[in-house]
Amino acid sequence: MADKARLVNPAENEVITGFTLDVADQLLQCPVLEKRLAGLNDIKEVIFNTDRAIVSRPAGQQTGTGTTATAIAIQPRIGFCFSEPAKLAKWLANKKIVELLFGPSLHVEVARRSVEVLRFMSRHHALSHAHLSFMWEASVDKHETVTFSVYSLLTELARVLTAEDRAFVYERVQRIPLAAYTAQHLDFVTSFCKSDAIMTDPSVCHPAQTENDDPPDPMGTDIFWALLQDDSPAPADVARRAVQSAAEVLTSPHRAPSKPAQRVITKCFENVQRHTSVPQSLQLVQQLLDPGVTKDSDIVTVLSEHNPLPLVLDDLVHWRTVMFSWAQACPVEQLLDSVVPPTKYSYAEHIQSRLDFLLFLVITSKVLLTTENMDLLWKALLVDAPSLHERDLFFPWLNRFLLVTQDVRRDGITNNDDVVGHTFSRLLTQLDPSVMGPVAFGTFLRYFRHVNGVAAKWETTQVPSGLASNINPAVPTGTILDADLIGLGALRRIVLEVVDPKVGNTAVSFLVKLQKLLAPQLQQSYGAIRQAFVQRCMDTLEQSSSALAQQPPLAEAARDKELLRMQRSLALLKTFLEELETVTEQSRLRHGAVAGGTLLHVTVHAVMGSPLTSKIIDIADGETLLTLKKKILEAKLLPLAHEPRQLTVICGGKALQPDNATLAELHVTTSVHVIRKTGAPTGAPDDFNVQPSTILSQPCHFDTLFRLLSDVDDPTIGQLIWELLCMLPTNQRLSQELSDIATKAGDPQWDQLLDSRSLFKLLYSLEIVESFLAPSPDPTEETRRSTWRAYFLQHGGLRHVCAITKCTDFAGRARGAKRRACLASLLHVFACFALDKEGKFVLEEHGDEAEAQQLVDALVKAITDSALAPSTQSPATGKSEEGRVVLYAMALLVPAATQSSALADQFLSSDQFDSFFCQAALLTEDTEIRSAVCEGLTKLCSEWPEASASARFTILQKALALLPHVEASAFSTCRQFFDLLLELLEVQCTDQFDFGEVFATAMKMLLAHPICERFSSDSADCVAMGLLSILRILVSHFSELKMKAGDEVIEEVFTKCLFELPADPLVVAAMPPPKCKTAESRQKAFDLLSELCRGVGGKENASLVLRRLLAFPWGAHTVATSSGKQRALWNYSPEFSERAACGYSGLQNQGCTCYMNSLLQQLYMHEEFRARLVTTKLPEANVTSQDDSGTLCQLRRLFAYLQCGQARYADTLPLCRTLRQHGNSGAPLNVAVQMDADEFFAQLFDVLEGQLKRTDSKDLLNECFGGTVCKQIISKECEHVSEREEGFYTLSLDVLRKKSVLESLDAFVLGDQLTGDNKYFCEKCSKKVDAVKRDCLQHLPRTLVVHCKRFEFDLELMRRIKVDDRYEFPLRLNLEPYTKEGLAQREKKDGGSSYPTDGVDSPAPTPSLTPSPASSSMSPPPQGCCEYELSGVLVHMGTADYGHYYSYARDRRTGDWLCFNDTCVEKFDPAMVAEQCYGGVDPSATSTWVRPRTYSAYMLFYQQCEQKKQEGDSASSVVATSGMIPDDVASELRAENMRFLHEKHLFDNAFHTFANTMATLPAATPDDLLAAQCLKFGTLYLFDTLAHSKDRPNMKELSDLLCQSYAKNVEACRWLLDCLLMSGATRVRHLLLQCPVDDVRRVASEIVASAVSVLAEHDNALGFCFGEEGDVVPPTQSDAFRFLDALLSMLYEVHPYWRTFSPYFELFQKFACSGPLGLKYVLSRGVIWRFVDLFLGPDSPLVQTHTDVKRAEMGDKFALPEMEHVAALCDAVRKRQKAEPTAFVSRFREDDAVMRSLPFLARLLRGTHADSGAVVYLIVDVCAGDEQLTRSVLAEIYSGIKTLDWAVTRPHFAVLSALLRTPSLPTLLSDISENLLKFVLGSVILRGQFICEQKRNTTILKALQAVCRSSEQHRSCGLHGKVPSPGIHRIA
Repeated sequence: MADKARLVNPAENEVITGFTLDVADQLLQCPVLEKRLAGLNDIKEVIFNTDRAIVSRPAGQQTGTGTTATAIAIQPRIGFCFSEPAKLAKWLANKKIVELLFGPSLHVEVARRSVEVLRFMSRHHALSHAHLSFMWEASVDKHETVTFSVYSLLTELARVLTAEDRAFVYERVQRIPLAAYTAQHLDFVTSFCKSDAIMTDPSVCHPAQTENDDPPDPMGTDIFWALLQDDSPAPADVARRAVQSAAEVLTSPHRAPSKPAQRVITKCFENVQRHTSVPQSLQLVQQLLDPGVTKDSDIVTVLSEHNPLPLVLDDLVHWRTVMFSWAQACPVEQLLDSVVPPTKYSYAEHIQSRLDFLLFLVITSKVLLTTENMDLLWKALLVDAPSLHERDLFFPWLNRFLLVTQDVRRDGITNNDDVVGHTFSRLLTQLDPSVMGPVAFGTFLRYFRHVNGVAAKWETTQVPSGLASNINPAVPTGTILDADLIGLGALRRIVLEVVDPKVGNTAVSFLVKLQKLLAPQLQQSYGAIRQAFVQRCMDTLEQSSSALAQQPPLAEAARDKELLRMQRSLALLKTFLEELETVTEQSRLRHGAVAGGTLLHVTVHAVMGSPLTSKIIDIADGETLLTLKKKILEAKLLPLAHEPRQLTVICGGKALQPDNATLAELHVTTSVHVIRKTGAPTGAPDDFNVQPSTILSQPCHFDTLFRLLSDVDDPTIGQLIWELLCMLPTNQRLSQELSDIATKAGDPQWDQLLDSRSLFKLLYSLEIVESFLAPSPDPTEETRRSTWRAYFLQHGGLRHVCAITKCTDFAGRARGAKRRACLASLLHVFACFALDKEGKFVLEEHGDEAEAQQLVDALVKAITDSALAPSTQSPATGKSEEGRVVLYAMALLVPAATQSSALADQFLSSDQFDSFFCQAALLTEDTEIRSAVCEGLTKLCSEWPEASASARFTILQKALALLPHVEASAFSTCRQFFDLLLELLEVQCTDQFDFGEVFATAMKMLLAHPICERFSSDSADCVAMGLLSILRILVSHFSELKMKAGDEVIEEVFTKCLFELPADPLVVAAMPPPKCKTAESRQKAFDLLSELCRGVGGKENASLVLRRLLAFPWGAHTVATSSGKQRALWNYSPEFSERAACGYSGLQNQGCTCYMNSLLQQLYMHEEFRARLVTTKLPEANVTSQDDSGTLCQLRRLFAYLQCGQARYADTLPLCRTLRQHGNSGAPLNVAVQMDADEFFAQLFDVLEGQLKRTDSKDLLNECFGGTVCKQIISKECEHVSEREEGFYTLSLDVLRKKSVLESLDAFVLGDQLTGDNKYFCEKCSKKVDAVKRDCLQHLPRTLVVHCKRFEFDLELMRRIKVDDRYEFPLRLNLEPYTKEGLAQREKKDGGSSYPTDGVDSPAPTPSLTPSPASSSMSPPPQGCCEYELSGVLVHMGTADYGHYYSYARDRRTGDWLCFNDTCVEKFDPAMVAEQCYGGVDPSATSTWVRPRTYSAYMLFYQQCEQKKQEGDSASSVVATSGMIPDDVASELRAENMRFLHEKHLFDNAFHTFANTMATLPAATPDDLLAAQCLKFGTLYLFDTLAHSKDRPNMKELSDLLCQSYAKNVEACRWLLDCLLMSGATRVRHLLLQCPVDDVRRVASEIVASAVSVLAEHDNALGFCFGEEGDVVPPTQSDAFRFLDALLSMLYEVHPYWRTFSPYFELFQKFACSGPLGLKYVLSRGVIWRFVDLFLGPDSPLVQTHTDVKRAEMGDKFALPEMEHVAALCDAVRKRQKAEPTAFVSRFREDDAVMRSLPFLARLLRGTHADSGAVVYLIVDVCAGDEQLTRSVLAEIYSGIKTLDWAVTRPHFAVLSALLRTPSLPTLLSDISENLLKFVLGSVILRGQFICEQKRNTTILKALQAVCRSSEQHRSCGLHGKVPSPGIHRIA
């Protein structure tokens, strides 16, 4: 429009502008939204241009009428406009634009965009009160979108309206009832009033007032004050927000509070004095006196007028008194969140608001709290608090009060120090520790730190005031100047008595860490301080122990308190050790850490920059970390490090500590990294005497700890004391006493050294003894230890150990938790002395048989007791104390029992052995025990020859006796038992046993053994594996058993264990056959079968097995496509194609059909719908997908596949082909185009609804998903109501500007007001009346489908957008408030007038454009059916233009949630619904840009709660019964499942190994029946399984064996060819044409070629001959030629497989080269010209003569079909024909003509293998003697070199080189153009670098050599000296 304005003068411009505006006016009156927006945009453009024209005028021409033309002439770029704005404003008023915008035809989008028009009218005084009134009335009783759009416009207009106009609007605002206020109303009033306050200059007095008069209250003050009162009818959230709104309006831009604000403050304090509306009043005062806006002096002045502190404290006491009884009656867990009547604030908000105001007074007005004030607060809020939760509100306030005190102290003000000190010393320290929580303890620590800092006892680090609140009070920092801290006793009391474990642990750590902060000047006191600390803990332990031991016993609460004190004291000591211990030169190993050990070669990498410095350090794993650090310092890997504590050693990504831990304890093995700590070494002093371990190691403390171990019977206390003892160095006194036994005179006092009265102390002593028994790498130390061992043995130490073992009860729990560990140590000590290095018994005192027998009995009992004890095996390590006992006991038992044969026999024949063997080797759940026992018994049977024979016999006998009981008693614990049994069987298979009976028993057990394995589990059936292994061992040793096995054993193993299929594959059973499903168990079964077929007696078994193998449905891997043809699966692995582990199948995405898959899975998970749909009977004619019920038929079939199919996913393509894009008459569904899921839902149900009408389930959709909406028009002036029902399947809810489904449902039933011109005409009253038009739910569906309208059309952008806002939905939904009855009850309850039912006017339902359930079939829902539970969520991920759909659905039977994402199905955690489905902003986004979640719920599926159980009981059982699936679907599905299950068995790795074994079984003679069976099976296995498998083990070896076998067996060759020609030669097509795997095609070609050659020679020997033209002459037809003829007949079908059909031609080539017979066949059948004709296609020279052939082009722009084998065939034929020129002359003449054709030769040159010998020789041969053909070939070579890429011209040079070497070419060369030769040579020179770099291009260089040698132009071409070194002369 601006461009047109340049061509007209000003007068014409105004005329055109007027015309434009008239057109815009007409557009505004149009009902079409786009046209209305266009008209409004034209008006806005004129307004914009008019404003620009005024602004752009020169300064002197801004006013007046005579300058318009000049102004416009000067500014030609301004578009159409009026010269004066008043004219435009007048036009807008005259045309009643405002009435047009906000009249009956009001549209929200038009109104929103009209603000520029309204501003212009207001600026130019054309917007009258009538206009404003018209706008306001447009918002009254309208939908919320209309109302708030008008409010938004008025807010934007406020700044251009006059004060009178704003007052006019505000008068209307005041008419809004307070009860009707929402957050949006409040936002509007706040924004409007703030605009008025900004536009009103507060410094200018109103004309009607003087300077002394008080200014009036700003607009909105009265409304906000009324809203925030307790008695306000407004909602609670509005009342809260009114406080903020009032503050925003009343806050003056000046520093001092305005007089209206002061008046409001006075009213607020009056509320406080009356104890009404207190929280909101105090909050408002705080906001009005915001320190960020108001001066401190002004705040003090205002507050001093009211003296608020007594008012607030008095109100707090009053409120506590009034609320006490109410709070006592309220549930404790709900108290803080409960709203206090009659206010709108919760109990916690009441307390918090008063505390916040008190702190506000302290901060802003410098009000000083007194100790009396603090006592009052303490009593009101802590002492009188009805719950502990309420106390946690006061402690944060105390923290903030302390921070304020600390801030003012920085300014030198210390007025609050007395209050803080009083609060700590008199109040906080007197708190009951037992009820102290984390918040209270944090407050205590802050005050503790502050009070001691004020008293100069603790020097803390100064922290900026803004960061003080972020400091963790539980981490002490700074320096302690005086150890006698204030409140330290209270802190200790908290540590010992606080019940909260988190607070207790924090307090323990804090108290110990205080000692780290002691100042250096206190260094002399370190020892005394630490001694006092330890003594105090020990005193507490003894006091509590005495209290626990007193009589009568303490009450339970008192006992628990004393135990807690002991636990905390021990925790203090443990933390004391961990935090303050530093390793010094004098430090000793911790108890239990054995010095010495295994020598390690540790590679130490020093990290000091790059590169790393490394060195290998030799050190024993028993050395400490400190020793390693010292060695690192000695190696000088880090030159700047001088002390061990300057080093940090890292292993496994973790810093190692403490320094006194051994390398074995720290798991150091091969390499570590070491870094140097920066800064000076810090920490506690290194004085050994003040180390925690030194203090705690004092004898008095050790005695106390050991005494406590005996006195206290609590296992937790005992374990803590034991852990503490193990952290300390070994007790020096006890260790020295044990060490000195070898040097002191007299016999040792063993009763005192190894005291068995306390098993803890005994274990401690035994561990010291064990450390002496361990070998030492130090020779001196080892000598000392050897002496000690000898003395220990000679002076009764070992006898005492044995006496303790015999006399002590280690099974009773009364002896403590370490009783079994003590027994293990006793056994270990005994074993060290009793056994030599070879493990044999060497003690003489136990050589007596009686002594030995007692020892054996004791050991057996210990093992049996351990086996009977509950398993304590650690899941992480697999170790247990019981296992350690058994390990040492078995190490002693085996040599002790085998000292003599009699002793061994007595041990094995004793009564207790049976119990021992059964319990310890078979029944115990502890794997470590079973392994130790079985390994020990194996050792007993193998390593002692004098006892092994009888032992093996006896143990085997007893094991076999237990065998029948394994099934019932030890199914899950028998693996080690079977390992022992099998090892014994391998050795003991002699005639001593009746192994026939063993075989029969094992076979009987195997036959009766149930199915125990699952397909989706790795848990193998140990019983089945054991029985199979027993049978294998027996048949391998006894040929008679192998021959006896026969058909029964083979049937059980082959069928039941390996290949059995379910009787009905449609029933998904819990334990389907076969018995062996895991790889381990199947391997055992195959091993047994293989053994049955080997050796003597195996021939008959092998024949039986092969007979069963040959009966398999070979070729079952082929599946039918939708076209009915067969296709083969390659690289197949069924393990990746079976159902998901969760038991459900997915759906295949056909391209962009995720919308369909996600919706179909939701429908499938609806069990009632699925069951009834699948069982629906279709009319007899509807049997294909092409009839009218095709969609219904295919959906029924799809659901049946999802229910009972075994595959990972089902194919949806047949269903897609029955659907149409726009109903049944449209085009087929385009699977490559994305579709809206909701639209597809409507389309699918529309189709199903029509197709179900002709079935017995015509009401299926209505009964499962159908509901109705009641559309009401309710009159406000009469009692009449108009109603109309409308059916729905989906309920569409708005998402835009909604937070949840509940909010959308509220808007759904809110309705619109029909008033003014839009009044409703009541037919019964015959007049127009005000009315409400709304929708509500009439009949509720069983399953509610909610469509979340996340896709909207943006009229600003004029495109579709997706709403990614957060949109919540509940897991349980109550629809009762949104039903017609629910709305009526709610209106009646609210006092509104509900309409009578007899006044309802219900016209007949009108037809809907969307599929609607018939309301006649619907009935009202029964009572209580309004509750729904979420059962599915359909999610859209992406934008409005593209994306992906997937579903979450709940299994109605199990309650598990599943994620369906096309073919992938997996379990889903319902706790993630909010994160994965609500949408909104991604909280993980770290950038400054907000990143929305593009994945959100699009459709929701809710199920009626009352229908769940009924559906779960009936529907699931219906579908699970295979008989309910229609016969046609069931038969197809049954076959598909059988095929899939069969493939699982044939394609696993174990079967590959077994099949290879069976195929390679030795045969007696070439004609043997077994050899034929093996050959047939090997062939079928190779072609139909191995070739299609993903893994192809030993394929080449198997194919070579088959070729050799076929060369010896003519009948097998005949069988092979017949087999390949079956079913239309399907196998041939698969193997030679379609197979994408080169190796498979090559192997198949070799086998077939071998068989054809053998059979052809055999038939030729029978008298075949060829006639003159090559036809075969009878007597009989050759099977080989019949097979080749069949292959040749499919020649013109191979072109689709041009990439893979090379083996097809290779087969003919190999046959032709096999001998004269093959060559004659090729010539007789015209194979060559047929092949050439196929390859050349439309360019074939035979196009004119052979018109009956259908030719097709092959190849693409990147590759051409390979012709190497065709060239080789042609070359072979030509050579043979030269040798015998008279054979089939006429046939060869035709072939020769084709071979000489230039298209054929040119095509050969362009092939990939064109430089092969066959191609080159063929071209040279056909060119020999034919000058014209040679020229043509050379021209083709020239053209190829010129036009083709250099990398593919190698064949051209290869042929050129061969041609130039032929004798006949020199005479021809003189005629060749010199340019050709120069071009060839020049091209080579230019690409010389390429030639030099590529060794593979030697062919090109050789061709260049031939060119140069054949031409006299070698020097003239300039080649000499220019070809690089790898060039011509080097190759020559």
